[in-house]
Amino acid sequence: MKTDQLVGFIGNNEVGMPPMKYLTEWRMHLAGDLLTDTKLPISSIAERIGYGSEAALTKAFKQFYQLPPGEVRRQSRVQRAG
Repeated sequence: MKTDQLVGFIGNNEVGMPPMKYLTEWRMHLAGDLLTDTKLPISSIAERIGYGSEAALTKAFKQFYQLPPGEVRRQSRVQRAG
């Protein structure tokens, strides 16, 4: 069995989903936490969680949450203030 096949096999069995899907979900949850709990720029968050650019993070984030990262941050601030 090749290494990439083994990683896929282990990933599917350990967490119940393909490794890339698990990685994407983990990144999105981490991005959400960083957006709501820090004042880091979105570009810095993208870099911290392994995206090559703010645009790449924004695209993935919108697909996952149906909202752009900036809107999630704004909603979080409104909830804290209110």
